[in-house]
Amino acid sequence: MASSTSSEEVLRAGVILYRKGNGFEFLMLRRRLESADSNQRQLWDLPKGSLDERQDDIRLVALRNVHQSTGIWPDCFRLHRDFLRMSTFSEAGKRIKETFYLAEIDSKTRSGDDIDSETLPKPDPLRYAGYQWMSGDLAKISIRTDEGRLLLGQATDFLESQEQTPCSACWPILNDVPAEVQLFNR
Repeated sequence: MASSTSSEEVLRAGVILYRKGNGFEFLMLRRRLESADSNQRQLWDLPKGSLDERQDDIRLVALRNVHQSTGIWPDCFRLHRDFLRMSTFSEAGKRIKETFYLAEIDSKTRSGDDIDSETLPKPDPLRYAGYQWMSGDLAKISIRTDEGRLLLGQATDFLESQEQTPCSACWPILNDVPAEVQLFNR
């Protein structure tokens, strides 16, 4: 499923989901990966995924990946207009290019349930072990990569600089999003 512009390059997209509480909390997912000795180990990460060969809208890919990873529909959060981060790094001999958006999550799902770790759908047990809201400090300690720690630090700094103003720099996800999201969101 991984898309690449060459056999050595992988393109990924995701969304850093946060909620306000005592500070900012980030939604982290626990991935399961096979280790060399066939034992399962768990790694914390942000909701993201690879581009499909047929896709070219990185924002749509990010939204799809959040929904597939967490079950949260894109109309339950608002993207920040002024936060978009791209990074390039090497992983397992491949060049990885990641794009991340930042989004404030609403407190309720479509059905009116609170959005917390207990109300999220159960993940695919072969890919994910679960989800957890984490403080910025805990998320930075727990995330599996240096790039992830840097990204969470940038998100925290951005949010703290914006804290005095309401989410006027946000927009509901269905505004200014390709028409494909309308189909995806049904």
